[in-house]
Amino acid sequence: MKNDKKIGLFPLIVYLPVELDQVLLDKIYNEIPSDFKPIDENDVPLHISLSKNEVLPHHCIEGFSDALVKGLREAEIAKFRVTMKRFNRYKNENGDKDFIAIDIDKGSKKILGIVDIVNNVMKRYGLNLYYDVTLSVYLD
Repeated sequence: MKNDKKIGLFPLIVYLPVELDQVLLDKIYNEIPSDFKPIDENDVPLHISLSKNEVLPHHCIEGFSDALVKGLREAEIAKFRVTMKRFNRYKNENGDKDFIAIDIDKGSKKILGIVDIVNNVMKRYGLNLYYDVTLSVYLD
């Protein structure tokens, strides 16, 4: 992102971590193009994105975080499973990063409900709302 180096701005992305055992993760990596490197401890883990990459003024971080926690608690969201379908390759908005996404089948309605909560908070802080695209699990 171009503005994330400005003093006082905090880069953020809202996501749900995805837990997979190593056998399934190895199967996924065998399916993706060889020019993608595996996720390591320095990368964002396998996840379901709930927001675009944004920047937030430092003084707004606590209020933003509190609003997300409150919205999610009020929705009483419990742990749930998703079913993955097919791989897609995307570029970020700047066109400088490729990533692989696995489209989600089962569980997408629950995720859309969570995205709505996140979007409401993003809107209150003047941030961009999430993409209107297929729900996907991202491998950066």
